[in-house]
Amino acid sequence: MLKANLDREEELEYDRHWRAFLHMAVQSTVGKGKSQRMRYSKFEKFYNRKKAKKELDKILNPKSESKTEEESRVKRIIEYRKRKRGDE
Repeated sequence: MLKANLDREEELEYDRHWRAFLHMAVQSTVGKGKSQRMRYSKFEKFYNRKKAKKELDKILNPKSESKTEEESRVKRIIEYRKRKRGDE
C-alpha cells in the first residue's frame, strides 16, 4: 500500500514539473535579440526524475535507508577488523 502511494505521489510530482516546464518554456528565455533561446533545452535538465524519486523515497521511508547505510558501514568495519587481525 505504501509502495502504491509512493508511486502515485511520484507520478503527481512528475506531472507538476512537466506542466511547470511547459509553462516556463513559453515564458523563459536567455539572451537578447536573435540569440534568444530557451533556458532549459530538455525536460531532463529541468527535472531529474531519478533523483526526485530517491528523495521522495527517503522522506516516506527514512528508517529503511538509514538502516541499510548503517548496516553496510558496520559490515565494512567488521571486515576491516577481521583482515587486520589475520595480518597480525
